[in-house]
Amino acid sequence: MPFARISLRRGKPRDAATKQAFYRRLAELLADSPGLRAEDLMVIVQTTDYADWSFSNGIAAPQAEPGASS
Repeated sequence: MPFARISLRRGKPRDAATKQAFYRRLAELLADSPGLRAEDLMVIVQTTDYADWSFSNGIAAPQAEPGASS
């Protein structure tokens, strides 16, 4: 029995009604294809600012962008 966990970690904050509509639609789409049962879907939304990320070398993500000042 498949189980899916979808984790969204970046993006602007949304209100509760918008998130609920997204969860419902996602469950519908995944039920259509690939046939995932809605009860086998978990969605985690964690909004963070881009500056909260560092991908390497101890440098904040925005500072690692090409052309960014150090």
